[in-house]
Formats: sequence, C-alpha cells, structure tokens
Amino acid sequence: MASKTVETGMSQFQSVSFDVSHEKAGQYEYTFRLAPVANERELSNNSATTYLNVISERIRILEIEGTPFWDSTFLRRSFSRNDKFEIDSLVAFTGDRVRPIRSNPERDTDDLKPPASVNDLKPYNVVLFGRDVEKVIGADGIRAVETWVKDHGGVLVFARGKAWSGKANVAAELEPIDWDTHSAKGVRLEVTPQAGSVPAFRLLREVAALDQFPEVIAFPAAGPPKTLAATFSVAGDQSPAVVYRRYGSGQTLSLGVGNLWRWVFNPKADYDNNAYDRFWDQLTLWLLANGGVTPLEGYSLRADTSNLPIGEAIHLRFSVHGIEPPAVLPVLSLTMDDAPVTSLTLTPGDDPTASHAEFTPRDTGRYQAKLTAPDGAVLATQFIVFRENMEATETAMDLGY
Repeated sequence: MASKTVETGMSQFQSVSFDVSHEKAGQYEYTFRLAPVANERELSNNSATTYLNVISERIRILEIEGTPFWDSTFLRRSFSRNDKFEIDSLVAFTGDRVRPIRSNPERDTDDLKPPASVNDLKPYNVVLFGRDVEKVIGADGIRAVETWVKDHGGVLVFARGKAWSGKANVAAELEPIDWDTHSAKGVRLEVTPQAGSVPAFRLLREVAALDQFPEVIAFPAAGPPKTLAATFSVAGDQSPAVVYRRYGSGQTLSLGVGNLWRWVFNPKADYDNNAYDRFWDQLTLWLLANGGVTPLEGYSLRADTSNLPIGEAIHLRFSVHGIEPPAVLPVLSLTMDDAPVTSLTLTPGDDPTASHAEFTPRDTGRYQAKLTAPDGAVLATQFIVFRENMEATETAMDLGY
C-alpha cells in the first residue's frame, strides 16, 4: 500500500500519481481512498476503484509519413521512450527516398521495407498515417492497409488529417471523415459526451483546464462523419476534430488537428509525464483493448474499457485466434459484487472469429463478465462502474450538448 500527502491550497483540482509495476500479465484491481478533511459531511465519494490491465509484450506500431513535420517527429519520440511500445517508421525524404527508423536498436533497419501486402502488416498492432503516405507505400500499399483493417482487425490512426492526396483515388471508405487540410485555424479542443468512457479523452477533459493547453490547429471537415462514426472531440464552433469508426472487423480514428506537439512545452506540465505522452499512451491502449489485445491462438474475452461511467454501455468481445470458430457460442454471465445480474447472448459480427455483446449497467459497483470457452477454459474480464458527479465539477452549461 502507498500513500501521499497533498497540499491542496486554493486549487479545485489536484493530480496525484502512483508508479506501479507487475511481474505477470493480467488484470489488477486498485482502490484509492482519500482521508476525510475537517467537517466533511459526504464521505461516499472518498474512494474509487479501478482496474489495471498489464500486458506481457511490447505493442508494435508502424508509422508511415510522406511529409515529415514536427507532429510526426514528436509522436515517434513519444512512443520510442515509452516502454510499452516499439515503433517502426518509414519517412519520405527528397525525391523517392524513404528512411527506415526503428526504436529498437537491436533490430536491423535494412529489413524494414514499405508494406505491399497484408502479410507485411500482420506483425503490427497499430498503423499511424501521417500525410501523403502514397509517397511511401503507393496506392497498392494503401489498399493493403484497408484490407488489413477491414478483414483482419487492424487499427489505423490518421494522425494529421487527410493521409493521401485526392489524386490517389483509393480506399474512399477507409477514412471515418474527410478533411480539408488547406484551411487550418487555431482552436482549443473540447471533449464530447460520446468520448466519456475513453480514458485519453477523459484525461484531456480533466487536464486541459488545469494545464492551460496552448491552441492547436484544426482542419475543417469536407463532409459529415461517415456511417456509424462517433465524434470524440470538437473545436470551439462544435465542428468535428477527432472522429472514431469501426470499419469491418477493425478500427479507424482520424485526428483532424495538428500541432499537438505543443502540449509537450506547456510550462505547467511535467516533461517526464506530460499530457501529450499520456494522451497517446491511453488512446493507443484503448484502441487495442477495444479491438482485443489477444493471444496468437485460442480464445479471448475483452471489454472495451475497465472503467465505465454509469449510463454508458460496456461492449464485450469474444474472439477466436488461430483455430476454427465454435459452432455454438458460449453464454456470457454477468455479476456485480459476486451477485448474479444477467446472462448475455453473444452476437456474431461480419468477422466469423469475433462475436459481441453489449450491456448498460444500472448500478455502480464491481462487475465481472465470465464465460466457459469450448475448450473448457473459464474466461473473465472485470470492470468498475462509477458515477461522475458532473454537477459539482462542471458547473457551466454545455450549450453544444
């Protein structure tokens, strides 16, 4: 058990952090308790429980950048100094030269080539697109990424708006929204209610006012978000800034913004634990958990979040890896504080190796989802449902909402 003393002063909010480590992969429960202050009447909100998911292997990322800029450089450095990740980068330079860069010095850069097929992409968990990626991978490479996302559950992040020029005329449905990158303007980002359960955007909402983030630039949308897309962040005029969408069995996320690297130099931020690094760390982990960071073979059960505000739905995913899908899907049982809540029926998706279930809790507490896989193994995942006291923390009216 660890504890810290916090000098609150006159500030309404205080950030408190604890460094933890585990020798084995798995899900670990942590409870935080705050000692009452003098004359404090309401003690029910003086404790909170959360779950920490620990993985055993580094997450592999491929960055493809056709027009290098500060954003792509800082993003690569952010992932490189994070022990969770290993990033390979393919960066276009003058002429038709492409420079391969690996964060792992033990791996030879001579083996790093632009991907031309789905097999070239399978070693990676996430692909990051910068600008003008056709300079690096061509139209065939973009099509390979589209197939990898749609049919193989890949995760693709558009880190700087539109990733290829209109001349490429390829993979029109891959982007969750189209951006016009010629009319950027300075904005401050706002988080939408749709992103309430996404840790990266909860962090953005909680830290932005405290740290007084500098403005970033936002690109106007060239059209509305595509079917089934969700807007996670907007500019001050409520125009889309960050849009998420499931595409086939995979996921795409598009940031219509630039100059996020300026967050690193916020004078109120701690450089070694700055909001820029934490935002990308939490965003990447959420995308992978949402798609299922999975074994190479066997069965897995994953939830899209371990910490859920009450009123929102939890999405559960049962996946099969390297073996044939079962003829009959198992039944998913749900308990809260060890008491039965309900049973859920898994629904097959477009991808035969994955099925899904959704549940909206009515009460706060510790929940566990459990099923017995066809091989007899019992799979379980846990999540905490909590109540956000928005009336006490955000007293201004949200006119856009």
